[in-house]
Amino acid sequence: MKDIKEIKLTFCGLPESGKTSFLAALSHLSNSCEIATDLKLESLPKHRYFINNLADRWLGCEEVLRTQVSNRDRLEMTVSKGSQRFRLEMPDLSGETWKNLWVDHELDNENISFINQSHGILFFIHCDNIQYPYTIGDVQVMNYTTDSNGDEKAKPAPWNPSIHTPTQTIVVDLLSKLFSLIDNREARLAIVLSAWDKADEGIAPTAFIQRELPLLGQYLNSKLDFQYVEIFGVSAQGGDLKNNEIRTRLGFVA
Repeated sequence: MKDIKEIKLTFCGLPESGKTSFLAALSHLSNSCEIATDLKLESLPKHRYFINNLADRWLGCEEVLRTQVSNRDRLEMTVSKGSQRFRLEMPDLSGETWKNLWVDHELDNENISFINQSHGILFFIHCDNIQYPYTIGDVQVMNYTTDSNGDEKAKPAPWNPSIHTPTQTIVVDLLSKLFSLIDNREARLAIVLSAWDKADEGIAPTAFIQRELPLLGQYLNSKLDFQYVEIFGVSAQGGDLKNNEIRTRLGFVA
């Protein structure tokens, strides 16, 4: 019997960053023989119904709902690669958890304990849902109180850190916080750029980071915290499921 290596992974990302869609695709593809995959699903000890339901919705080109098990539960998958077996353990943390960590700098002790023991971090960024920094020119335009017709313009909305802060600023801050909590100084980091079908054709994931999120690119290249970093572009759904043409291309029949 193969020995099982325990792997604790922390899935991170802001709301609607693609974590749940990725999990749905992973659970289906590792359990089917449709295409060749490195990982094969051995068992789902807990929350089997929930994981299977995710995969069913994903196959039906339906919106994959975010994780619905308790935040104090952990999703588990036992997978194999060749002669090796791994039990993947992932806390069910919503995007709101990470947003609140950025805004309020708070995380409960149970999740801190899990992160302490993590072997790796998967951080998801939706490449079509990025808040970009305001330039000086942008701010000057917003400060004008009248438009070209002399009519009074609406006043700018009050600053909201979870809405107006650039995505790259939030991501770098969260990665720095996470690394400070991990006991294993050699923990690996994977940046997963979800909705990769939205990116310019031919661009590499690393080049996308350097162009669209340069602060994050500098942080990763400096190896200030994580020494082992990989960047992936992933399209777990294959396109925008609200677009009928894409749904047809994906083989969905209403």
